[in-house]
Amino acid sequence: MATDDLGIRQIPPMAGETADDAIARTILQILRELTAGTRNVVPMGAVTVALRRDVDWDISESAIGATVERIDDLRGSTAATPPPPAVVLPGAPPVLDSVQN
Repeated sequence: MATDDLGIRQIPPMAGETADDAIARTILQILRELTAGTRNVVPMGAVTVALRRDVDWDISESAIGATVERIDDLRGSTAATPPPPAVVLPGAPPVLDSVQN
């Protein structure tokens, strides 16, 4: 139902477009409409819960930094992008601050 609501089921490529190009074009348009407030957000909570449960996943630290940089570029920000958070290895002891938090 969410894919139908978003219009991302069976996206037809335009002339000279690959299927990946058509998907990228459609997703970009949806994101523009969402950020402009001209499209309602489709609740995806149940989908993400099911995907997290059934599919191996992880957070890509480099993708977070690249996304923040791209958002800054799109907004015209001149502020420096903070460094990505440190990667914590499984089983590593916690690092406490000066007041032991």
